[in-house]
Amino acid sequence: FIAMLAFEPGFQVNYDLFLTVLSLLVAIAASALGFAWAVYGTQSWRAAAGGAIVGLGAAAMHFVGMAGLHMAGSIVWSPAVAAAAIMFGAVFGALALATAAHGHGLSDFLAGALLLAIAILSLHFTAMAAAGIVHDPTFRLAGTMSLAPESMGIALAALVASRLARCISGSLSGRSTPRKVNAGSH
Repeated sequence: FIAMLAFEPGFQVNYDLFLTVLSLLVAIAASALGFAWAVYGTQSWRAAAGGAIVGLGAAAMHFVGMAGLHMAGSIVWSPAVAAAAIMFGAVFGALALATAAHGHGLSDFLAGALLLAIAILSLHFTAMAAAGIVHDPTFRLAGTMSLAPESMGIALAALVASRLARCISGSLSGRSTPRKVNAGSH
C-alpha cells in the first residue's frame, strides 16, 4: 500500500475503497492461512506449502489492489511477466517458510525473513513491470467511493499506528503475565 502511494503515472489517481479494503483482507486471510498451514502441519513439506500460500496471497493482494486504481487510463498486462511475478511470490514464499521452519537458529530465521522480503519485493516490482498504462483523457473519476492518495496515506498511517500500538501493548502485557503467575505461585 505504501508503494502504491508513490505510484504517479502523470495524472490523477484515486483508490476504489471496496477493492482497496478487499485487497487488504485478502492479504490478511492468505497470510493467516499460509502461516497456520506452515506452523500446525506435521509433514515437512507443509512449511513450504504455507509459504507458497503467503506468496500467492501477496500476489492476489497486488492484483486486486491494482484493479482498485481509478485513473484516467487503463492497465494493460503482460501475461508472461505477470505470471513470473506470481511465480516469484510463491517460490520465494515457499523457500522463506521452509528455511525458517526447518532452521535451528537465529540465522535461519533471519534467512527466512530475508527470503520473505525477496518474495514480496520481487512479486511487486515484477508485477509493476507487467503493467502498462494506456492514458484516456476522457476518463472522469466519479461513480464509486474512492480515496485520494492523501486520504489513503492518512488511513494507512492510522492503521499502521493502531497495529503497532496493539503489538506493543500485547508485548508489554505478555512480559508482565509470567511474573504475575510466578509471583502468585510462591
